[in-house]
Amino acid sequence: AGLFWMYLLAARLYSGRAGFWAVLISAATPGNAALSMLMTIDAPLLFCWGAALYTFWRMMEPGRRASLWLLGAVLPVGLGLLSKQTMIGFLALGSVFLLTGREDRGQLFRPAYWIWVSGSLLFVAPVVWWNSRHAWITLQHTGGHFTGDPVGWTKRITRSAEFVASQFAVLSPMTCFLLVTVVVAAMFAFRRLNRRERYLLCFSGLPLVGVYLLSFTRRVEPNWPAPFYLAAMVLL
Repeated sequence: AGLFWMYLLAARLYSGRAGFWAVLISAATPGNAALSMLMTIDAPLLFCWGAALYTFWRMMEPGRRASLWLLGAVLPVGLGLLSKQTMIGFLALGSVFLLTGREDRGQLFRPAYWIWVSGSLLFVAPVVWWNSRHAWITLQHTGGHFTGDPVGWTKRITRSAEFVASQFAVLSPMTCFLLVTVVVAAMFAFRRLNRRERYLLCFSGLPLVGVYLLSFTRRVEPNWPAPFYLAAMVLL
């Protein structure tokens, strides 16, 4: 079902043909096959992330209908936050997209943007209240993903190499090679990208670089960058 949103996004940005190939390439990856059989918190996260990618773009499109997509953009982000804390990154990446475009920066000062942010965060109000009465255990658990014992550079390089190898296994060697090539090329040509490609890069290349750098500090699980591949596949 998450691939359905990928198709809608690619069809909206480019064409139905682009949507077909993005879905086909994604469906053929070993990682997608595994996630389609395993019920983990990544399943609802990826569904919500894909829906958020489509609805947020529709909300930020010029025209009167943009405001009608506000509720549609709030729901997937809010529900995604209840699935996995990774969804908080969508709010940050959406803000980066608006900041990096001259024609989009004005959106940061409009009510719709702040309603989107606050409405999405409102979904986790019960979770925050519960944590306040239980020693903020969720923050302790999440913080453990970003802390670890000091290690030497040999161990750091080994961890990073393991992460890279895991992505070749998750995506398949050829798809991973092509995806990395396209993302790196897009980042070097960032100033020349149009609005559509800048949107996809902000939700793929930028966070993927962040996860790669994180792999030098601690062991990164193969599924952590999964949401960022949704936009990357459309870009590919």
